[in-house]
Amino acid sequence: MTNQFLTKNTMAEMRGLSACEIMALQSGCCAGVELLGYYEKGDTPAPIVYYYVNPLTDPDPGVDDGGSVIEVQGSKFIHHFQVLYFSYFGALRDGVSDDSLCVKKVLTLIKENKCSKLIIEKGVYKITNQASTEFNNLEGIEILSEEGAHFLNDDFANDLITASATFVDNTATITTVVPHGFVDKLQVVLTDFSDPSYNGLYIITYKDINSFSYTLAATPTANAVGKTRRSNIDNTFLKLSNCKNCKIDLSFKGTIQNVAVQYRLGWVVIKLQDGCSNMSINLNTEGVSYGIYSGEYEKDRGNLTRSSLNVKSNNTGYPIALWKSGDFCTFNVEALDVHRCIYAAAVNNSSIKVVGKNYDVAGVLISIHDVDTTLYGCDNLDIQITDIGTDKTVQLPLVGKTRNTVAIYGYDKSGDVEIKNLNIDIKSVNAKYTTGLFVKTAAASHKVSNLNITGFIDRRKLTDEEIAYECTIGDDPDTVAGSYSNIVFHSWKVYNPVSGTTKPLVLKPRDLEGDIVFNDFHSNSPQIIAIPLHRSVVFPVSKLTAEGNPNGTIEGKLGDVYTNKIATTLDTSVFVKSNNSPNQGWYPMQPVIFGATINRPALSASNRGFSYYDTTIGKPVWWLGSSWLDLSLQNVSNLNTDVTLTQAYDTVIVDGTLANKNVNLPDVTLNRGKIFRIMKGDISTNTVSVNPMSGNKIGIQNTIKLHHRGSYLWIISTGYYWEIIGYNNVIYSTSTAALDKIYLNSTYPSTSYPIGTTIFFYNMNVLVTKVADNEWTSQAIDLVS
Repeated sequence: MTNQFLTKNTMAEMRGLSACEIMALQSGCCAGVELLGYYEKGDTPAPIVYYYVNPLTDPDPGVDDGGSVIEVQGSKFIHHFQVLYFSYFGALRDGVSDDSLCVKKVLTLIKENKCSKLIIEKGVYKITNQASTEFNNLEGIEILSEEGAHFLNDDFANDLITASATFVDNTATITTVVPHGFVDKLQVVLTDFSDPSYNGLYIITYKDINSFSYTLAATPTANAVGKTRRSNIDNTFLKLSNCKNCKIDLSFKGTIQNVAVQYRLGWVVIKLQDGCSNMSINLNTEGVSYGIYSGEYEKDRGNLTRSSLNVKSNNTGYPIALWKSGDFCTFNVEALDVHRCIYAAAVNNSSIKVVGKNYDVAGVLISIHDVDTTLYGCDNLDIQITDIGTDKTVQLPLVGKTRNTVAIYGYDKSGDVEIKNLNIDIKSVNAKYTTGLFVKTAAASHKVSNLNITGFIDRRKLTDEEIAYECTIGDDPDTVAGSYSNIVFHSWKVYNPVSGTTKPLVLKPRDLEGDIVFNDFHSNSPQIIAIPLHRSVVFPVSKLTAEGNPNGTIEGKLGDVYTNKIATTLDTSVFVKSNNSPNQGWYPMQPVIFGATINRPALSASNRGFSYYDTTIGKPVWWLGSSWLDLSLQNVSNLNTDVTLTQAYDTVIVDGTLANKNVNLPDVTLNRGKIFRIMKGDISTNTVSVNPMSGNKIGIQNTIKLHHRGSYLWIISTGYYWEIIGYNNVIYSTSTAALDKIYLNSTYPSTSYPIGTTIFFYNMNVLVTKVADNEWTSQAIDLVS
């Protein structure tokens, strides 16, 4: 009977087709060969049928690939798969046998657009780099996994050259040589087996290997074993370029430790390059360098858009790493024992969600990216991270002791770049050696702006040794610092042990636009705040009420106000929290008291500094400890010698008739709030120079000179510099030089002549006034006749 199928139980039986059976297939007496299994009947998902390829009428299907094309005695048979399975190509899936070629053959069919769907059956597929495949310009492919299916790599067995060695100081001599031998200019890796808890890299050196001896950068232990590898090994399993609307779901396991990923000694599971879009990827990784790698350092290679990447990783270098790749994407990472959970450089309009533990550098790292001389920042990111209890020290060598839950920083590249519009939500419970938020620029032209931050950090079960800074924003040294603007902590709650912590919250942006605002704040960490002048850190204030002195009993936070309901004196009624010392740091704050002169309160020496607004005279007065001081009766000093001012001086009138005079100011940092008025009182041409201490300034000036009678300088100490309250200084000049900016700025530099300086050139009847740094206005004067 014609058109029946030949039936074969295994691929071996099919390859054993007899000449008569082949002739029946060629003549059409038999429609095809139905294969019931590969190694044994029923070991494939379902029977499949192979059809004879007529070389005269049918296109050549290509070489025998052990699955879709089978060649027997010169005749070819083909099966067109609608859904691919590795078992149809002979994959054993036992974790021992090498399935690389089977995997490669299946992936090649997808690469050649001969089938778009692959289902990975349950089992362990051991592979080498022979399985690596690159997909280009594909659309709509699906690679799906059954539960329990994963790939297992060989950790570069074909590349590894091992030997034992003896060491004298830092010179290693090979004592046992494997068949591969040693080749010059290979990378040397030493694994230290003397510490059973450490199974990563001991040291790496790039020194040349000469014969069977080589020099190391440091002295290893006597138990070290030498290995050599090619440097920067980059085995990538799947590489996709310009692919669209693809769905990938797979698991991949390696054997390397995450401490090795800094040296690029592991696999990249999936690379997304050159414009992939609408990708949906679910990936489980273990023991690899990178889970998903998109873009390339210092190159324009990524440009991933509108995709969803979901990675679960254990002992992986980077579950997700992105360079100028990721626009309108979602990234979800669950990670344990990794280098960074996600590295995102120049990513925009995307959401990042991380659940992590024991990351070595950062849970989320946001950075810039450079291509040639162009820098790219990040814009519009929603970041959520939960640290579920990091409990290990940092494992990776050479990166320090402290990790960061969220880190935002660039690197020293010249050019304008901005990281902006980030919504950051941090949750962390008892994460050891972990800073909650770390923000830093690396060049003066870099900017960080519009950070909206929410944080809940519970560290109550940690020791002070295990606690890291709760937050750091700013740069050290500030000579390379960029600018910051619009930083808002919508909720920032940090819970430390009852004993507190020595690790501070650090806010020290050198260039800050606007204030740093905390809308909801709880923390008893110490604080280091060093912000630019005219800027502030705004903390919410709680109003507390109880009985008695709050020191020793009430915790509170910086800026809180406490009212003692049973106070008996004015200086024990209201307190303000001036620092975050646990249950301490409460200082009395005087309420505003006013009334007539006859109603001034009776005070003692302990009440010194108390203020009272006297409605009889219409002025505030201060209690000096034994008497009241009326501001109008402040001290006026007349001097004709050089002087260094102290707190005892207020208004100083200086006579410079005989010579130039110097008025030296005290240390601005020790005299916050102190006001001085300095006036020149004589008609001579000598000057009175007002000089701040070394390192202090008056505004931006190193010194200010008063030139004529009635010239004055009125200043107040901010604690950082002397702020100019009032200034009048008309200088009379006989010069007839051309009055351009070059002449004026060199003759009257900003370091000595502040804004407001006026010079009358009376030989030319011109009045010139400094209106800004290095900017002047001039006015012709008509003399009265």
